[in-house]
Amino acid sequence: MNNILIYDIECATYGASVKDIHLHKFKYVGAYSYKTNKYYFLQDLDELQKLINSHKVIVGFNNYRYDNPILERHGIDFKYKIIIDLYKVMKTRAELIKFKNTFLSYHLVDYKLDTIVRTLEIVNDGKKDIDYKMFDIEKPTDKQLKEIEEYTIRDIQITEKLFNYIQKEFEGWKHHLSKQDVNKLKHLSISPSSYAYKVLCERCGFKEEYVNVEEREYQGVGGYVSYPAAEKVEGNIYCLDFSSLYPHIMIQCNLYGRNKNDEEGWNGDGIFKMNGTYNNKEMHIVSKVLMNIYNERKVLKEKKDKKEYGLKIVLNTIYGLLRNPVFKNVYDNVAGEDCCIIGQQWIKLARKYFKEEGYFVIYTDTDSVYIKDVYNDKQKIINIKNKIINYIKKHIPFPVDTFDMGIDYEIDMIHFFKGGNKKRESELDEDDIENQRLGLMKKNYLFVFKENGERKVFIKNLGIVKRTCSQISKKIFWEKMVPEILKTNDCKFYQNQITDWINIIIQDDVSTIAKRMTIQEKSFYKSESCIQVQAYNYIPHNLKQNLGSGIHYLIPNKRFGFGKGRVKYCLIDEYKKYLTINDLFIDGILRELRYFNLNYKPLNQKEQTLDEMTIQPELW
Repeated sequence: MNNILIYDIECATYGASVKDIHLHKFKYVGAYSYKTNKYYFLQDLDELQKLINSHKVIVGFNNYRYDNPILERHGIDFKYKIIIDLYKVMKTRAELIKFKNTFLSYHLVDYKLDTIVRTLEIVNDGKKDIDYKMFDIEKPTDKQLKEIEEYTIRDIQITEKLFNYIQKEFEGWKHHLSKQDVNKLKHLSISPSSYAYKVLCERCGFKEEYVNVEEREYQGVGGYVSYPAAEKVEGNIYCLDFSSLYPHIMIQCNLYGRNKNDEEGWNGDGIFKMNGTYNNKEMHIVSKVLMNIYNERKVLKEKKDKKEYGLKIVLNTIYGLLRNPVFKNVYDNVAGEDCCIIGQQWIKLARKYFKEEGYFVIYTDTDSVYIKDVYNDKQKIINIKNKIINYIKKHIPFPVDTFDMGIDYEIDMIHFFKGGNKKRESELDEDDIENQRLGLMKKNYLFVFKENGERKVFIKNLGIVKRTCSQISKKIFWEKMVPEILKTNDCKFYQNQITDWINIIIQDDVSTIAKRMTIQEKSFYKSESCIQVQAYNYIPHNLKQNLGSGIHYLIPNKRFGFGKGRVKYCLIDEYKKYLTINDLFIDGILRELRYFNLNYKPLNQKEQTLDEMTIQPELW
């Protein structure tokens, strides 16, 4: 399809915030047409309307919340147009895009256009900076207008590249939708849940119906996660994983075939506890379709066909649909809760089998169990997991051959970390009661595993994979710590070593520690004492003018600049002239890396200088 228009507007704000877009006035628009292969820079709304009228698909970034409302207020008509907002696409799909051994969402500091394209490395230099006050000028000079045009077209070029990337990334999704939905580019614009629902309705012959729900009911029970049984374990460790656990529960237990008015049917066979009763004579249409999707995906995956990923999304999302009343024709909260209850019992059953056979069960999480092979006998483990699978299949109404447990990872070392767990749990078994005393966090761990003969590191949470984690902390972890972890199986480092790494990176490029602040006009802020107003009022050393509004890159330090409390901020040039590396405020970096720090001291303890951090703690 080439009937696509990329667009982005620039507005005069006159100091009004982004919250007050009703005060923003349209000034310029940049656009790119796939039909004409031309870029446009316009100031006339009539010309823009003609351009929109000649295209079917209109693509922008954050256009639902910003560009479209402003343009509609100025009389622009988007009627009958297919609107795609790349900001919405990335917010809902970044966690699905595979990127550098994890997913894109882990690498994004925020969801700004510039951040996304730089992280994906689809452009080299990103967006241009500009003084936004220039948009307020009623009659800009030729030089100013040229700068505005270059800035606007650069935004369009970046948005175009991101749209091309998204089209390629989700090309395989369109093959499972109706022709009508493909023509409307639904495979690019809708949420993963809506996509899965469309695929199911298409294949089951259901009418695609939705229910407006103001407030969802409490979801109740979830997956079972145990407390870790040890802080660090080395040796032959296996992670065994039920294959597509929730879809297989729905298929084999026929959860979509709940007998809502008839008590006859399957209710656990006296072995498994649950709330509902399910048809054990005929498999429901959704169960049959899910089974077909599973088998079809398996074939496509073996062929390395990209169409398999769309089916994977359906299988991974189906549980969420089952518990979401918005999706009218596949919603059943009783069945959804039973899916979790059954899953809990099956994973606990696996843990019980391995423990009774003398294995050290390290950890359990929803559909996975981690065990240490104390017998150094892989075949024995496979034999035990076969017993588990056969026992389950014996007591369910529609067992299928594809249901199994596989070895997901062969692990050399796994390390859990001390910290708080958010949930208070009322029901704990004997193992959890004992392991809870160790004070180790659930769902936060690191392990070293082998893949095709190569040793790699897998990390679960621990802050380092969150988008809010600073780039310098991520750089230290992946470039400095991981190679050492792979060599030694040790993920704990002395604080002086960590600060040395921080120093090396900062000395090479101090901007890696800089904080990017976008400062609005003073009237935007309610408090005169907030950090943004302080930045606005700040007059850099040996200059006569305050920073004012705009984008500023500021260095956190202990001595110089503006700010209250322990942290001060100054310009990069000021740091280079008046401060040294020992003046930098690196406590935030140390806190982000605290799980890997042998002698970390929290922020509320005595502040340390870089020199003081060389003291080593007692060995443990």
